[in-house]
Amino acid sequence: DSRQIVVAFYSDREMIAEVPGTFLSPTAIECRTPSFISIDKSDIDVRVKVGEDIFTTTFCRFQFFADTAAEQCVAFGPGLHPGCAVEERAEFVIQAKNGPTSNRLTGGDEFTFEVIHTESQTQWTDIKVTDNDDGTYIVGYMPQALGEVSVNILYRGSPIRGS
Repeated sequence: DSRQIVVAFYSDREMIAEVPGTFLSPTAIECRTPSFISIDKSDIDVRVKVGEDIFTTTFCRFQFFADTAAEQCVAFGPGLHPGCAVEERAEFVIQAKNGPTSNRLTGGDEFTFEVIHTESQTQWTDIKVTDNDDGTYIVGYMPQALGEVSVNILYRGSPIRGS
């Protein structure tokens, strides 16, 4: 079928974008999704139009996630506070967020860490990160000496809250 395919994206029954589609098979159409940066919802309805026909009345749900925002992420837990025992794993949690009220629901974020003993300026590099694949990360390090520690957590070069 050589008729033009148009894919429309709706939020709250209002069309927010139209893009051209490509017929792949009787059960698949491909299109490039538009930017949803200005949309405050993550659930979008997708409808299709072929040729001069109207858009379908049925839809499929398209769910997207905004990128992680360093300034919204937060770190918390005992590994960020003074008093961690020497040679005992100190841990804390990172909650990745993509907005002030939106926790990430997937993993895969890459954070960088600096754990520095304040008095000696020694950087400890034995840092283990567990990605829980739900937007949370458990981070552990091994304190090597008594004293205050500075923990710096960065996402794409920007510090997150709690570090």
